[in-house]
Amino acid sequence: MVRVKDFLPRVVAMLLLTLLMTAAAWADDYVWDATTKTLTVNTNPTKGLNGDYDIEHLVIGSSVTSIGDESFFRYKDLSTVTFAEGSKLESIGSKAFLDCPSLTSITIPASVKTFGRLSFAECTSLTTFIVDIS
Repeated sequence: MVRVKDFLPRVVAMLLLTLLMTAAAWADDYVWDATTKTLTVNTNPTKGLNGDYDIEHLVIGSSVTSIGDESFFRYKDLSTVTFAEGSKLESIGSKAFLDCPSLTSITIPASVKTFGRLSFAECTSLTTFIVDIS
């Protein structure tokens, strides 16, 4: 006869290990600096990060190849987006930066080949939009 209480410590240990591994992976993929309110993204961001964070500065790492639909939707305080040197970014999804009213300027790397619909719509302070063609 198998008793749940006999396996409970193992189950709890496995759950904790899984949580720690997930947190470690997140720490490599997304690096948050609370002092400067800067998020550095080192993996392809996907829908779901929508504006729940107090991010003012966003750094897209050189390993990122695509920014998914609605990845940074409604980041009200986002004022700068910087792409790492040697950027491999190829696509920016639909509504990726929709409704980021504090975003004032952006320089898109030459590697970007496609933009989704409304990628930068409702970025009401966006006055400089540069596409690097080098």
